[in-house]
Amino acid sequence: MAGDFVLEVCVDSLHGALEAQQGGAGRLELCGNLEVGGVTASYGLMKLVKRHIHIPVHALIRPRGGDFVYSELEIEVMKADIGVVGELGFQGVAIGALTPDREVDVGAMRVLLRECGRFSLDVTFHRAFDCVVAPLEALEVIAGLGGVSRVLTSGQEASAVEGVALLRGLVERRSVGVLPGAGVSDVNARFLVEELLVSELHGSVRKELRASPLQDLLPGDKSSVIWTVDAEKVQRIVEVCKGTLLECEKGSEEA
Repeated sequence: MAGDFVLEVCVDSLHGALEAQQGGAGRLELCGNLEVGGVTASYGLMKLVKRHIHIPVHALIRPRGGDFVYSELEIEVMKADIGVVGELGFQGVAIGALTPDREVDVGAMRVLLRECGRFSLDVTFHRAFDCVVAPLEALEVIAGLGGVSRVLTSGQEASAVEGVALLRGLVERRSVGVLPGAGVSDVNARFLVEELLVSELHGSVRKELRASPLQDLLPGDKSSVIWTVDAEKVQRIVEVCKGTLLECEKGSEEA
């Protein structure tokens, strides 16, 4: 149903989380440091988001930037972070682990999924998926693990729009949910929903909040600009996608 559309907004600050909620986001992916693609948020940020946010929140579990090939020690850190998320009462997590051969690390995923199961956490396999060598096969491996609700992916391209062909193939498999993400905006959201008939999209939907007063001391440093979520664009995306799904549903009934 169109009313079930969910825009998951990726946020790395309390300000961004509040803006996303105000704009009508259906779920948040909470992380830290989006400039490196996101890492696990600080405990303090998680506590404050839990206090102030009333929509479902999934916490990214990623101990560092860089690749998604993790050591045993890093897996232990991720397990501990999942425990923190569960104890705080969040609804889910985004996790992912790969082997050096760019395949799903089944052993690591089983360890992490067992910890998620202790707290009945909803699980997204995050954009580590966009690094796998054989995406259709990897989707089936993830489905076979059990406990993963969806895969967040751009279709292995720079944006979901560019990756729409692979995304369509993944959606048609129907083995696990597909959450298109990367470059999602109020300009292209309608296209993605029409092409893929998905009821969820993911994006950061950011805008510049302010320039740092110390920007002259930080030439070329991305941290000289402070970013947040654009609540108005979030609202537009949600409205457009709900309307598009409704149109698609009516078209199916009339066909």
